[in-house]
Amino acid sequence: MERINEPIIVDDCDILFSDKACTPLLKSLLETREKKRVSWLTLAATRAGLPQDFETESRVVLIFNKWDSNDANMKAIEDRCNYYHFCPSAQEVHKHLSEGGWFNDSIVISYIETQLKYIPHPSLRNYEHVRELRDNFKDWKDKAKYILCPEWDSYAVVVDLLGDASFKTEADR
Repeated sequence: MERINEPIIVDDCDILFSDKACTPLLKSLLETREKKRVSWLTLAATRAGLPQDFETESRVVLIFNKWDSNDANMKAIEDRCNYYHFCPSAQEVHKHLSEGGWFNDSIVISYIETQLKYIPHPSLRNYEHVRELRDNFKDWKDKAKYILCPEWDSYAVVVDLLGDASFKTEADR
């Protein structure tokens, strides 16, 4: 039996949970024992000349875009690992991007900085999308709002209302 001990990083694991055959594979890969045996029984693996199992001491990182602790399979995965919920604020994402590096469109950076309070789900990809709008449309700022927050119309009203200091009480608000 072949032994594999290299670090394993799997991104976009959400899709693996749509295939119930992957869950036992992930569970065995994430066992807390130092040596783990990962196995599967599929005709595709046999036809491809792959072994039916392997032993590993590999450290594993799984990256999910969505996590549901109520899902029994995800709960089992969570029980076998150190779980970190990485969800930076719009301000943190903006600060990271503004510190230099791959994105250097100061006009887009400045514009998005003025809109940070309206961004509920920040993404570095949004900066690229807004740059594309700026390059291609005269009214790019109007369109960019919906890249930054698809529910812009209602979300911006609520954010502004919550931040309006002219209301004396929450009942007034």
